[in-house]
Amino acid sequence: MTKAFHLDGLADTADGFFSSRKRERILEIMHDSRVGTMGVLAMLFWGMIKFSAFAELVVSRKADPLTVAFIIFLMSFNGRCGMIFHLFFCRYAREDGLGKLVFEKKPYLSLPVMIFCVFLILLFPSFITWNMLYIFLIPPVFAFFWSL
Repeated sequence: MTKAFHLDGLADTADGFFSSRKRERILEIMHDSRVGTMGVLAMLFWGMIKFSAFAELVVSRKADPLTVAFIIFLMSFNGRCGMIFHLFFCRYAREDGLGKLVFEKKPYLSLPVMIFCVFLILLFPSFITWNMLYIFLIPPVFAFFWSL
């Protein structure tokens, strides 16, 4: 239901950040409803990466349905964790934008709940091995460096 909204945000972000302009001009480009070349390329690469990840998942796990379902759950979980970390590490770019309400009323309870859920997920050793622990480190590290 919200995939088009997220893809539009990805395209706007790529158009703005890869324009190599000043902050004010980047925000103007991101606010523009038209999609530029960098936005199209970002959506194309996103689709190719997602397709490759699912194809590799099925091939490398030999299509064990339970493991594949658990890994797909982890992918979605990591996406939600990334948003929570982004809310806590980053500042909002525009004073009158759509996300102002979310940034003003941060879900402070969600951070400890999310960390608790990560520890619950780690209790399933048949699915998660310790060398896969880096999967849970990607969202906070990315959100931290993005906020610099």
